[in-house]
Amino acid sequence: MHRDYFLLTGGYERWLYRFIRKTAGTGPHGWKWKLKTLYERSGSTRSYKYFSRDLRKIIDRGMLLDYRLSAFPRERETWLHACKAGKPAKPFASKP
Repeated sequence: MHRDYFLLTGGYERWLYRFIRKTAGTGPHGWKWKLKTLYERSGSTRSYKYFSRDLRKIIDRGMLLDYRLSAFPRERETWLHACKAGKPAKPFASKP
């Protein structure tokens, strides 16, 4: 766990960090997930519209503790890409 985890003030930030930490690993390609799937996995009671907006604010900062974040459109949906900040970013293959 990152030493600054408890300095995160937002519930979505804490949840997203724990989720990424558990699923992203340390591979060079990082991790990707559909925002809609993140919404379903989060258990949020807010509508997807507001969940997505709040998540995009976190993603727009570019970093969440020791993970680099970015959003990209693919297959008519928005995806989140996360990788360890110390790893060089490598693009994903074009296959779904």
